[in-house]
Amino acid sequence: MLEIALMRHGKVDIPEFKERIVGGDFIACLDQYDISELHENSQPDAESIGYFTHYSSVVCSHLSRSQESAKRLQLTDKVIIDPMFCEVKKPYLNFFGLKLYPKTWAILIGLSWYCGLLEKKMPFIEAKQRAKNCADKLEKLARDNGKVLLVGHGFMNTYIAKELRDRGWKGPTTPAKRHWQYGIYRL
Repeated sequence: MLEIALMRHGKVDIPEFKERIVGGDFIACLDQYDISELHENSQPDAESIGYFTHYSSVVCSHLSRSQESAKRLQLTDKVIIDPMFCEVKKPYLNFFGLKLYPKTWAILIGLSWYCGLLEKKMPFIEAKQRAKNCADKLEKLARDNGKVLLVGHGFMNTYIAKELRDRGWKGPTTPAKRHWQYGIYRL
Protein backbone atom coordinates (compact mmCIF):
# COMPACT_ATOMS: atom_id res chain seq x y z
CA MET A 1 0.00 0.00 0.00
CA LEU A 2 1.32 3.43 -0.94
CA GLU A 3 1.13 6.23 1.59
CA ILE A 4 1.50 10.00 1.32
CA ALA A 5 1.17 12.24 4.38
CA LEU A 6 0.49 15.97 4.04
CA MET A 7 1.53 17.90 7.15
CA ARG A 8 1.23 21.59 7.87
CA HIS A 9 4.45 23.15 9.16
CA GLY A 10 4.96 24.30 12.75
CA LYS A 11 3.86 27.66 14.15
CA VAL A 12 5.80 30.64 12.80
CA ASP A 13 7.31 33.28 15.06
CA ILE A 14 5.99 36.52 13.61
CA PRO A 15 5.31 39.85 15.20
CA GLU A 16 1.73 40.36 16.21
CA PHE A 17 0.26 42.92 13.86
CA LYS A 18 -1.99 45.00 16.10
CA GLU A 19 -2.86 47.82 13.74
CA ARG A 20 -5.44 47.90 11.00
CA ILE A 21 -4.10 48.10 7.47
CA VAL A 22 -5.45 48.58 3.95
CA GLY A 23 -5.62 45.52 1.71
CA GLY A 24 -2.55 46.49 -0.30
CA ASP A 25 -0.43 46.49 2.86
CA PHE A 26 -1.44 42.91 3.60
CA ILE A 27 1.16 41.74 1.05
CA ALA A 28 3.92 43.10 3.34
CA CYS A 29 2.52 40.97 6.18
CA LEU A 30 2.65 37.89 3.93
CA ASP A 31 6.22 38.71 2.92
CA GLN A 32 7.18 38.94 6.61
CA TYR A 33 5.51 35.58 7.23
CA ASP A 34 7.50 33.99 4.39
CA ILE A 35 10.87 34.98 5.85
CA SER A 36 10.04 34.17 9.47
CA GLU A 37 11.41 31.18 11.39
CA LEU A 38 9.43 28.76 13.53
CA HIS A 39 8.52 29.82 17.03
CA GLU A 40 10.98 28.30 19.51
CA ASN A 41 8.14 26.58 21.43
CA SER A 42 6.54 25.07 18.34
CA GLN A 43 7.31 21.35 18.45
CA PRO A 44 5.71 18.25 16.96
CA ASP A 45 4.38 15.67 19.37
CA ALA A 46 6.44 12.56 20.10
CA GLU A 47 3.89 10.33 18.36
CA SER A 48 4.40 12.17 15.04
CA ILE A 49 8.18 12.04 15.37
CA GLY A 50 8.00 8.28 15.91
CA TYR A 51 5.47 7.66 13.15
CA PHE A 52 7.32 9.54 10.40
CA THR A 53 10.73 8.08 11.27
CA HIS A 54 9.86 5.11 9.06
CA TYR A 55 9.02 7.22 6.00
CA SER A 56 11.50 6.90 3.18
CA SER A 57 11.15 10.42 1.76
CA VAL A 58 10.38 13.86 3.20
CA VAL A 59 9.54 16.75 0.89
CA CYS A 60 9.74 20.42 1.91
CA SER A 61 9.30 23.72 0.14
CA HIS A 62 12.16 26.20 -0.03
CA LEU A 63 10.60 28.28 2.78
CA SER A 64 12.36 28.05 6.11
CA ARG A 65 9.21 27.19 8.09
CA SER A 66 8.83 24.00 6.03
CA GLN A 67 12.47 22.96 6.32
CA GLU A 68 12.74 23.84 10.01
CA SER A 69 9.65 21.73 10.69
CA ALA A 70 11.34 18.72 9.06
CA LYS A 71 14.36 19.31 11.31
CA ARG A 72 12.15 19.34 14.39
CA LEU A 73 10.64 16.06 13.22
CA GLN A 74 14.23 14.75 13.16
CA LEU A 75 13.99 13.88 9.46
CA THR A 76 16.72 16.00 7.86
CA ASP A 77 18.59 13.03 6.37
CA LYS A 78 15.65 12.25 4.03
CA VAL A 79 14.68 15.76 2.92
CA ILE A 80 14.03 16.77 -0.67
CA ILE A 81 13.66 20.54 -1.05
CA ASP A 82 11.49 21.73 -3.93
CA PRO A 83 10.07 25.27 -4.30
CA MET A 84 7.15 23.81 -6.27
CA PHE A 85 5.60 22.88 -2.89
CA CYS A 86 5.55 26.44 -1.51
CA GLU A 87 2.36 28.10 -0.36
CA VAL A 88 -0.21 29.58 -2.70
CA LYS A 89 0.49 33.23 -3.41
CA LYS A 90 -2.67 35.00 -2.35
CA PRO A 91 -4.07 37.99 -4.15
CA TYR A 92 -5.06 40.93 -2.05
CA LEU A 93 -8.35 42.76 -1.79
CA ASN A 94 -8.46 46.50 -1.46
CA PHE A 95 -11.77 48.12 -0.68
CA PHE A 96 -11.11 51.84 -1.16
CA GLY A 97 -9.15 52.50 1.99
CA LEU A 98 -10.95 50.01 4.22
CA LYS A 99 -8.65 49.15 7.11
CA LEU A 100 -8.80 45.75 8.78
CA TYR A 101 -6.49 43.70 10.99
CA PRO A 102 -4.16 41.39 9.00
CA LYS A 103 -5.87 38.28 10.41
CA THR A 104 -9.20 39.67 9.23
CA TRP A 105 -7.76 40.26 5.73
CA ALA A 106 -6.45 36.69 5.71
CA ILE A 107 -9.87 35.31 6.65
CA LEU A 108 -11.67 37.54 4.15
CA ILE A 109 -9.33 36.53 1.31
CA GLY A 110 -9.56 32.86 2.29
CA LEU A 111 -13.36 32.94 2.41
CA SER A 112 -13.55 34.84 -0.87
CA TRP A 113 -11.33 32.21 -2.46
CA TYR A 114 -13.27 29.34 -0.91
CA CYS A 115 -16.56 30.79 -2.21
CA GLY A 116 -15.11 31.14 -5.69
CA LEU A 117 -15.01 34.93 -5.72
CA LEU A 118 -11.25 34.96 -6.32
CA GLU A 119 -11.13 31.80 -8.41
CA LYS A 120 -10.29 33.67 -11.59
CA LYS A 121 -7.25 35.33 -10.03
CA MET A 122 -4.07 33.91 -11.57
CA PRO A 123 -2.36 32.79 -8.34
CA PHE A 124 -5.12 30.28 -7.66
CA ILE A 125 -5.34 28.99 -11.22
CA GLU A 126 -1.58 28.49 -11.20
CA ALA A 127 -1.78 26.87 -7.77
CA LYS A 128 -4.23 24.25 -9.00
CA GLN A 129 -1.91 23.34 -11.86
CA ARG A 130 1.06 23.33 -9.51
CA ALA A 131 -0.87 21.02 -7.14
CA LYS A 132 -1.27 18.53 -10.01
CA ASN A 133 2.50 18.64 -10.58
CA CYS A 134 3.11 18.22 -6.84
CA ALA A 135 0.77 15.21 -6.72
CA ASP A 136 2.64 13.71 -9.69
CA LYS A 137 5.96 14.08 -7.87
CA LEU A 138 4.61 12.72 -4.56
CA GLU A 139 3.05 9.72 -6.34
CA LYS A 140 6.33 8.96 -8.11
CA LEU A 141 8.25 9.16 -4.82
CA ALA A 142 5.70 6.87 -3.17
CA ARG A 143 5.89 4.33 -5.99
CA ASP A 144 9.71 4.43 -6.04
CA ASN A 145 10.43 4.65 -2.32
CA GLY A 146 7.36 3.80 -0.28
CA LYS A 147 5.95 6.22 2.28
CA VAL A 148 6.32 9.97 1.64
CA LEU A 149 5.77 12.94 3.95
CA LEU A 150 5.23 16.46 2.65
CA VAL A 151 5.91 19.10 5.28
CA GLY A 152 4.01 21.80 3.49
CA HIS A 153 1.59 24.67 3.74
CA GLY A 154 -2.13 24.98 4.43
CA PHE A 155 -3.68 26.05 1.12
CA MET A 156 -1.26 24.11 -1.09
CA ASN A 157 -1.71 20.94 0.99
CA THR A 158 -5.47 21.31 0.52
CA TYR A 159 -5.08 21.57 -3.26
CA ILE A 160 -2.75 18.55 -3.32
CA ALA A 161 -5.18 16.56 -1.14
CA LYS A 162 -8.01 17.29 -3.58
CA GLU A 163 -5.85 16.19 -6.49
CA LEU A 164 -4.84 12.95 -4.72
CA ARG A 165 -8.46 12.18 -3.84
CA ASP A 166 -9.52 12.83 -7.45
CA ARG A 167 -6.93 10.21 -8.45
CA GLY A 168 -8.39 7.58 -6.13
CA TRP A 169 -6.29 8.06 -3.00
CA LYS A 170 -8.22 7.58 0.24
CA GLY A 171 -7.85 10.20 2.95
CA PRO A 172 -9.42 13.29 4.52
CA THR A 173 -10.87 16.09 2.42
CA THR A 174 -8.78 18.64 4.30
CA PRO A 175 -5.39 17.35 5.45
CA ALA A 176 -4.60 19.81 8.23
CA LYS A 177 -5.81 23.15 9.48
CA ARG A 178 -3.52 23.59 12.47
CA HIS A 179 0.23 23.56 12.76
CA TRP A 180 1.79 20.07 12.93
CA GLN A 181 -1.50 18.42 11.91
CA TYR A 182 -1.52 16.04 8.97
CA GLY A 183 -3.67 13.88 6.78
CA ILE A 184 -2.65 10.48 5.45
CA TYR A 185 -3.57 9.33 1.94
CA ARG A 186 -3.38 5.71 0.88
CA LEU A 187 -3.61 3.94 -2.45
